[in-house]
Amino acid sequence: TFIAIMLCGKRTIILAYFVSILFLFFSSITLKNLKKGFAYLFFALLVSSPFMNDLVKRSFEANEGETLNIAAGLAPRYVELVENSALSDVEVTGVDFSITERIVKTYQSIEYFKESPITGSGFWASPFKYNYLPDSALFQILVEGGLLGLFFITAFIFIGWRSSKTLNLSNPLLGNIVNFYRVSSIFILVAGLAANTIYTFSLFGLLVLLAGLNRHIKFELIK
Repeated sequence: TFIAIMLCGKRTIILAYFVSILFLFFSSITLKNLKKGFAYLFFALLVSSPFMNDLVKRSFEANEGETLNIAAGLAPRYVELVENSALSDVEVTGVDFSITERIVKTYQSIEYFKESPITGSGFWASPFKYNYLPDSALFQILVEGGLLGLFFITAFIFIGWRSSKTLNLSNPLLGNIVNFYRVSSIFILVAGLAANTIYTFSLFGLLVLLAGLNRHIKFELIK
């Protein structure tokens, strides 16, 4: 898994992976396995450093360090959007097109969100109504579900996280399921900073885990 994620070249996925691993590391570390845990962590950082160095160069040393308008290299619809917005005079140096496109898409998402800030424009409105996908889970929720959608999804993840903390994790299988739920939640949230992670399959996966934990949660409360 580690090698596959490193080789995928997706910056957000790699960041989410490391944040998840760090959470798992610090939540499970004990004095007994302290040295071994830090040794594994150091080894992971050592192995990943060449990949991370390449990602940094690709992200911030692109276009031979040339200073370009933020719309340079983007699709015509985004060029037109920039020309008619406050971003028209913004220039960037060495930043690759995937980053500038995300900045412009974020600006566009804010404009769409303003159209229906409370309830949003509806599920799958981004591709079917607006013909685009915001590269951010947060803005996808705001555009399609509005503030109400953001509230309910946040509540869903928060309740699941809080409920999982009431469980007795002495059962190894149950402990692994709970840890998987927590790590998955962190991964989805961090990756969602610049990717479409809060959607049907990822949320359904968390729902299945919660359903599986539900009987254990009730059992612990009854005891």
